[in-house]
Amino acid sequence: MTGQVFVAVALLLTLLGTGVAAALWRVRDRLRLLETVLEHTSEGVMEIDRFGRVVWAGRRAATMLGYPDGIRPGTLARVLFGGTVSAALAQGSTLSVRGTAHRPDGGWFPALMICATPLATNRLWLLRDLSAEQELARLRTAEERASTSQRFAGIGIWDLTLGSNHLFWSDEMFALLGVEPGAFPPRRDHLVSLIDPEDTPQVEESLALCLEGARPHDEDFRVTWPDGSTHWLRETANLLRDESGRPLRMVGVVRDITAEKEAEHRALRMALHDPLTGLPNRAAFDAKLDEVMTRAREDRRQVALAFIDLDRFKPINDKFGHGVGDQVLTCISHRLSEVIRPDDMVARVGGDEFVAVLGGCENETQAQAIAGRLLEAIRAPIPIDDTIHKVSASIGVSLYPRLASSREALIHTADLAMYAAKRTGSLRVRVFTPDLAEGDESVPIPRASS
Repeated sequence: MTGQVFVAVALLLTLLGTGVAAALWRVRDRLRLLETVLEHTSEGVMEIDRFGRVVWAGRRAATMLGYPDGIRPGTLARVLFGGTVSAALAQGSTLSVRGTAHRPDGGWFPALMICATPLATNRLWLLRDLSAEQELARLRTAEERASTSQRFAGIGIWDLTLGSNHLFWSDEMFALLGVEPGAFPPRRDHLVSLIDPEDTPQVEESLALCLEGARPHDEDFRVTWPDGSTHWLRETANLLRDESGRPLRMVGVVRDITAEKEAEHRALRMALHDPLTGLPNRAAFDAKLDEVMTRAREDRRQVALAFIDLDRFKPINDKFGHGVGDQVLTCISHRLSEVIRPDDMVARVGGDEFVAVLGGCENETQAQAIAGRLLEAIRAPIPIDDTIHKVSASIGVSLYPRLASSREALIHTADLAMYAAKRTGSLRVRVFTPDLAEGDESVPIPRASS
């Protein structure tokens, strides 16, 4: 019996040993498989004991931390991660911790340590490099900030790849055209179709010159939104080249300048118009007279100039006040504007003084007829606050080049004619005649043959 028992025990021990060995082999095989898998991921694996010492570190973790030959067991975690992270790793309740991993060459990277075995004495940690994630987050933040800035500033961006003709539009590009982002595929012809026909040739020519490398593209143009409103856009673009100078892309920036254009228009109007009546002022009159006289010389035609001085206006101001006087002037200004032809101009050049530039007059008779209509418009009753006001005027007319051979002479002879009309009584139109300038050497009178 004793021998049989011994044999049985020996057999049992052999079987147990064989089973344990097989189990250990399977465990080691699985560990090798697990380590192989982990080495091909972006995360490293480390085992750290409760004293903060490295028990074991995988090849991936060692490489990440700057130890290509492996991390020596017993290395303190604070050497690899600093005091803050190592203290957190030593706490049994810590499941993850963010910090900085330090390399022996002085380099570093943002790291995340995740506990894979929270209940074990020696805890297994996964090491993750957060550099890519932080860079991606930084890029996303930068993109969001750029997009927000573009939206707030009303700036759209487009990017054309020259080889493939692929065109990118930012969302703000669609907003600048009055449509929702993605309302249609980003194509140049969509933008061109919305540009005012008067502006299209200039824009297309500038863009073509830019594509040829002649100069940067920089144009202002009008676009019509689907709701019918008109907006001003400014587009600038240029080529981006490779190191050899070959053009690769054209990048453009577009922004809404409607408010700027409206401000420019208001400023120009204020500079060239009388603030009370809205009529052109003296500066506008000077420019118009120069323009019309130049055209008259080219076309061999006459230009008539009528000087208008109101009579019986001062008593209205004195009796009823400047407020009523301003209303009278405004009413007269509107009437004069309605009488003249589309290409003519009436300007206010003084308190109660006006001038009319009449282009294309054939003779004194035609000029006098137009001046007569101006006079009738002035003399018509003006009702204000239940009171009928009546104003008269004296008008002097001269013609270039028939009666005056220069700009200065035209103005001076029209002025002389106006004072002659005033001397003969109110409601008079007087055309300049040479006898009005007798003894006045400043007025060069053209010869009759002219």
